[in-house]
Amino acid sequence: EREMKRKSGERTTTTTAVENKSISTKSDENNEKSKSKGSKTSVLSVISNKNFHLGFGLCLGLVLILYSRILSYPLIFQDTIDIRKNSDITNPINFGNIFSHNFLGNKISKSPQPYRPLSVLSFAITHKIFGFESFGNHLSNLFLHIVCLFLLVVLVLRIFNLYSTTQSISSTHVLSALLCGILFSVHPLNTETIISVNGRCEILAFLFSLLSLLCYTNVSVSYSNHSDNDEDKKSFEVNALTINIWWLIPSIILGYFAVLAHEQALSVFWICAFYDIFLVCQGKFQALYLWLLKGKTKRELWTLGFGMRMFALGSTFIWLFLNRSFYDEVEIDVLSNPICLSYKTSKLSFYLSQLYCNMVNFKLLFIPSPLSCDWSGLSIILIDSIRDSRNLWTFLNLLFIILGSYLTRLNVVVGFSFSLMIIPFIAISGWWHCNEFVLSEKGMYFSTSGFALLVSSLYWISHRNNSKQSSKTPFQYIVIISLFLCVLFFSSLTYRRIGDWQSERTLYKSSTVSLPMNAKTHYLYSRTLHIKNESEEKEKHLRTAIELQPDYLSAWNDLGLVLSRNDRKDEALDIWMTGLDKSRDSKIKVSGSGRNVLVTNVVGMLEKANRMDEAREILEQEKKSQSE
Repeated sequence: EREMKRKSGERTTTTTAVENKSISTKSDENNEKSKSKGSKTSVLSVISNKNFHLGFGLCLGLVLILYSRILSYPLIFQDTIDIRKNSDITNPINFGNIFSHNFLGNKISKSPQPYRPLSVLSFAITHKIFGFESFGNHLSNLFLHIVCLFLLVVLVLRIFNLYSTTQSISSTHVLSALLCGILFSVHPLNTETIISVNGRCEILAFLFSLLSLLCYTNVSVSYSNHSDNDEDKKSFEVNALTINIWWLIPSIILGYFAVLAHEQALSVFWICAFYDIFLVCQGKFQALYLWLLKGKTKRELWTLGFGMRMFALGSTFIWLFLNRSFYDEVEIDVLSNPICLSYKTSKLSFYLSQLYCNMVNFKLLFIPSPLSCDWSGLSIILIDSIRDSRNLWTFLNLLFIILGSYLTRLNVVVGFSFSLMIIPFIAISGWWHCNEFVLSEKGMYFSTSGFALLVSSLYWISHRNNSKQSSKTPFQYIVIISLFLCVLFFSSLTYRRIGDWQSERTLYKSSTVSLPMNAKTHYLYSRTLHIKNESEEKEKHLRTAIELQPDYLSAWNDLGLVLSRNDRKDEALDIWMTGLDKSRDSKIKVSGSGRNVLVTNVVGMLEKANRMDEAREILEQEKKSQSE
């Protein structure tokens, strides 16, 4: 009996050891699986990929080839107004003034301008290092654009790898992400944002938005990262329920920094929400509906985490949206944005014109022509009737957007690319508050990344299932050729557009060609022409500006000076008298000094002609108008 007990005890010990060994082996396998899943979407694994190094070097070289010549370009257009005349930038750095003043350096309550302290701080730091030297300012913009390009490629590569079934980063993922970076680099809409130093507001806002979105990708695991195993499903439900607060808090803080750079960055919280809907939850709205209807069940437990994440994003967005200092209204006149002012006179004209303007702006993502530094005034003529043929074009574009939104059901990456393209555009669409211009090219900096992701996702979709095949299908050849032609077409347009920014004369001249109905561009171009050597061309563009905008006081004044300098005194006096009459009923913002100059010119000319009575009469009328 003792011998039998001893043998049975040895058997029990042996089986226990074997069971313990098998359990430890399983746990090691699970740890390796979890590590592989974690490395699937980690930033370090993306950056350390050799193919990524070579591909991003190609993107970087393309950017430098296109934009290296801007380093010698002068500061023109809005740079001289927004930077040189801002005391918060030119004076020693004072954080109190920067964070209590608006974008132009005035108190928020006194001047209706946007609140962008982070952008003003970057301008102040650049001025501290480089002064008003154009090289340093352009170099800063170009460097920040390259950082945005790097972050965008990393984000897109993580998105493609997140939605795939493979654990490692494949060459298809890398090529698709780099194609997105190339399209973003060569898109002609981004030229004004990069070349104009004022465009740093959009670049900084996009940079912090990308950082916020990259942090948000770690807040919760993706629904596609679990297998069909019940144990993996349970672990996924636990991970989705317990939000990683250490990534959510930095995501919200970085989003707040983005808003401090530019008010358009409020859209980043919506972009994070759509990232959660399309890429984390994979658009499984039925599970959310069942959870709300029946309560918490084991299968739909992840929806509780989804609701908590949406609450954090939504509450932050509402708090920032209600803080009106981020997007204070700008003073608008007919010369800047007549569409916005038409709301008071004809709501039908406002709705039709604004919708048509949005479609034109959105169309520039796909067909970036024409381009102009100034989309104001009559760049887009008001639509006064439903019978206007442009309404048909608006309807067709809306139909295209609706059809594209429907196609998002076929692939979640396509759905997220549409959200990245449309949501930032809605923020500058002019429906929420009046914009300073009818259309904004710099405001499309966010949306061009969504367009690049949309186009690159076509390559990814066509190659992800056939990556191991040596021969390509006809559809893959069509996609590759189309993308090559698109990159070549955009590169040529960008190269030509960059040349337009080498001086104010070339910039404004290109705008008069692309937008001949814009009175302001004709006036600005005339100011770059010499009053004696180029008087005929100067007079031609000033008369064009007056024909397009009859109450354009500055154009009347300059036209009179051109005529008087060329010994055409009588014509100059008639021009000034007509301009003075037109300006009395003008809907354009007219500064007191500008009007005084015109009155002084008229009175001086009358006194030289010994028409003293008329001069006194004009002075009396001007005193009455000022008192009123």
